[in-house]
Amino acid sequence: MTAAGLSFVSMQSLLFGVQGAALFGDAAAQERFVTGMRRAILVAGRFGIPNLVFGSPGQRNVPEGLSAAAARHIAAGVSRTLGDAAAAAGTRLGIEFNPAAYGTNFLNTHDEVADFVAAVDHPAVTIILDVGALHMNGHFEAIEAIAPRLAPRVSHVHLSEPQLAPAPARPEQAARVIRAMGAAGYAGWFSVEMKAPPDGLAGVEATLERLTAAAALSEPEKVPA
Repeated sequence: MTAAGLSFVSMQSLLFGVQGAALFGDAAAQERFVTGMRRAILVAGRFGIPNLVFGSPGQRNVPEGLSAAAARHIAAGVSRTLGDAAAAAGTRLGIEFNPAAYGTNFLNTHDEVADFVAAVDHPAVTIILDVGALHMNGHFEAIEAIAPRLAPRVSHVHLSEPQLAPAPARPEQAARVIRAMGAAGYAGWFSVEMKAPPDGLAGVEATLERLTAAAALSEPEKVPA
């Protein structure tokens, strides 16, 4: 990778292959959750990956009977423990807000994630800004107002579309995100997150063309009136 001028910038699917893990499960399920996350953190540290993306909607669903306050308390404690592990490995654990349509009822919106990460208050526990989730929650048009609140704790940005459709769908929208986050002081990476396009490499090439156009449009003098 390095010899080719490439570097890893983020890592996700952190619990891939881990069976029976649940943040809000019984002691055994939570132990499997923590063990799986620690394994991912060690891999990130070994390969110098600066961001881990914690989405995993199925493993963080709050079960019936557990109050929202109790869930936040449990999650905050686990996040601080994992934050310590991430800091020791030279990486960061980014919490991604997942809309309810992705199968979770915990930290569905950017405001909920911002409040949670602020409460955890750990330097290695950060926010992943997912643009597709903003669209799904109906909040994208407020990106210029959202960016200043989130940017100080955002460690990575996903330029994505709802249900991981080819992204970015519209270069001008991606440009708005790049500009808004840059104006708010964010200087990290922007990654495309999407499923494999149905037309294969041609779809990937089209994505790169749209991304290049978005980068050009994000320059102040090139933004359409």
